[in-house]
Amino acid sequence: MYVPDEAIRDGEFLNSVVAQPVTEGHPPEFVNSSSARSLQIGMSKGAARVVNGSGNLNAEADLRIIDADMVKAIDNDRVREVSIGNMGRVDLTPGSRGSVQYDATMDQIRVNHIAIVNRGRGGRDVRLLNEEGNERMETVTRVINAIEVQVAKQDAQLVDTLLAEVTNGVKEVATVKAELENLKTENAELKEQVENAAVTPDQLEKMAADRAEVVTVVNALLPKLDTKGLSIEGMKRAYIKTVNADLVSDESSVEVVNAVFDTLSKVNRTSGKQSESSQAAETVVKAVQNGPVNRPEATPREARSARRKERFRTINGLGRRNK
Repeated sequence: MYVPDEAIRDGEFLNSVVAQPVTEGHPPEFVNSSSARSLQIGMSKGAARVVNGSGNLNAEADLRIIDADMVKAIDNDRVREVSIGNMGRVDLTPGSRGSVQYDATMDQIRVNHIAIVNRGRGGRDVRLLNEEGNERMETVTRVINAIEVQVAKQDAQLVDTLLAEVTNGVKEVATVKAELENLKTENAELKEQVENAAVTPDQLEKMAADRAEVVTVVNALLPKLDTKGLSIEGMKRAYIKTVNADLVSDESSVEVVNAVFDTLSKVNRTSGKQSESSQAAETVVKAVQNGPVNRPEATPREARSARRKERFRTINGLGRRNK
């Protein structure tokens, strides 16, 4: 059905749009004084206006909706378009307008009611507009911070992308916070370790004295040994291997190394003979490896005497005597 522009500009048609009842959908028959009370949910108001549509003219009018359910349906975009219930003169002569073919023409249109519908006969151009005269925006629901909000349908993809980026950002922030907490914990642990490992001036002085003593003993036997960078244990091992490489091995404990070195250095200072030093060291190694010998409990005086005798025998390479 083709409606020429002249039919839209027709003053009689525009006047017929004014003060007409608004209905929810098209009623089965035209609205009259008897049915208006049950069918009417609003009314058109003010003068009708001619506006440009998509390639043709349309009439525009203000509508006042007084039905709460319909207002809610419009706000939620459940209904979008309007359609007029009208009478008019129909000419069944087919024709065409540009590339559009039609089977009939209508003019002398007179409006009976204006129906609010989901899809109207006039197509997308015959729609509800907001108060500013703009087409009602189609919206979709999105949840932001646990709150449902309506966003323009054409903007939904952009909003979804932004929400995804925000969600990823929140996850990244949570990850960074967790890593920061781990770093704080590690920092506290390292600080505690440093504090526990801190060397006091007295300890440092004793360490220096002990090292100097070992360097003196080692250099007396190994004057060409470069002690720089060597630990005290390393110097002791080098000294022992020079006297007798069989006394200690790489697996020997620090206890054994210290005991053998002390024995070797004492015997060397007393007799100056490496053979006697080696014999005494062997005795010490066996004593360390075999552990202390269980003996009857001695009196303090006997214990002191036994220690003096044992020390003398050890220094002179006589070995340990068991009672």
